[in-house]
Amino acid sequence: VYAQNQESAIVYTTSNGEQVDVNHNLVQSHTFEAGKGEIILKDGISEITGDLWSSGKSNVTSIIIADCITTICKEAFLGFDSLMRITIPDSVTKIEKRAFQGCSSLKIVFCKPMIPPKGGSDMFEYIAYGCKIYVPISDDDSIINAYKAKTHWKNYAYHIFEEKPANNEIWYTATEKVEPYDKTVFGATYL
Repeated sequence: VYAQNQESAIVYTTSNGEQVDVNHNLVQSHTFEAGKGEIILKDGISEITGDLWSSGKSNVTSIIIADCITTICKEAFLGFDSLMRITIPDSVTKIEKRAFQGCSSLKIVFCKPMIPPKGGSDMFEYIAYGCKIYVPISDDDSIINAYKAKTHWKNYAYHIFEEKPANNEIWYTATEKVEPYDKTVFGATYL
C-alpha cells in the first residue's frame, strides 16, 4: 500500500509493478516509490497518519521516510506486522503514541535525529524481541544518553544503540550509500 498526502490519493502497487488508485486507474506517484515490500516516503507531505493506510499493511517489510516528514502521528504504522526495518530521518521531531505498536517483526530502526524526537507513550510497544534502535554516534555518548533519558524513549533504552559497526565488521560500497548494520544491501560485508 502506498499513499499520498490526501486520503483520496491512496496508491497501490499491483503484482506486475503498476501503481493504481482505488478505482484501478493507472497513476504516477511522486510522493511514494514502490518496491517489493518497501515503501519510500518522498517529498510532498509533512506528517504520516494511520488514516492514509488501508489494506496491504502485512506486505510491507521496509519503510524509508523522506527528510520532509516532521511528525509520525498516533498509530501511523499500527499493525504493520511484517515491517522489519524503518529509517526515521533527521527532520522528524515527534513520534506520537502507538506509532509503531504491534510491528512484531520490527528488527532495525535507524533513528537519524541528533536530538531525540518527542516520543509518545507505547510508540514501540510490541516490537520484535531483540529489535535495535540505532541513533547517531557521538564522541561523548551524549546522543545515546539523551535518547535513553528522554520521556517515553527511556522505556526502550535496552533497544537503543549507537549506529556504528561492531569491531570485526566493515561496510563498503563504490556507488551507493551503506547504512551500518544492514548487511543485506549494496555489497556490505563483514570479516
